[in-house]
Amino acid sequence: MIQFMMSILESMRWPSFALGDDAKVLRAKMFQVLVKSSGHTFTDIIRELIAENTANKHVKLDEFATYGLEQFLWDGLAKIYGYPATSPTIDDFVLWMFSRAIEDFVTSSTCSPRSHRQRTPPTKSP
Repeated sequence: MIQFMMSILESMRWPSFALGDDAKVLRAKMFQVLVKSSGHTFTDIIRELIAENTANKHVKLDEFATYGLEQFLWDGLAKIYGYPATSPTIDDFVLWMFSRAIEDFVTSSTCSPRSHRQRTPPTKSP
């Protein structure tokens, strides 16, 4: 815990902690500090992890494991995005996300589009 507090002190970005924050929000804000992101949403966190991963680095993800937060990350990705990995990695998540996009985010259980865009059939030119 002392290491985590030191990382907060060394961080340039300070999340605002509120009295009513539950355990999930506090963990997300801990993620924010560890990855030095602008926010604590999963989108903010994943963006930082993917950016680091593209540079073939894993320091931020390794810090999650150091502080016992790695499983919370993978559980969040499963719950929020539906990422179903048994041995999750950032590389695998990116490939999985691209495969979902290619399939227009169709879920395997319902076979209905999960995206919010409306699909319109192409029109033929006269």
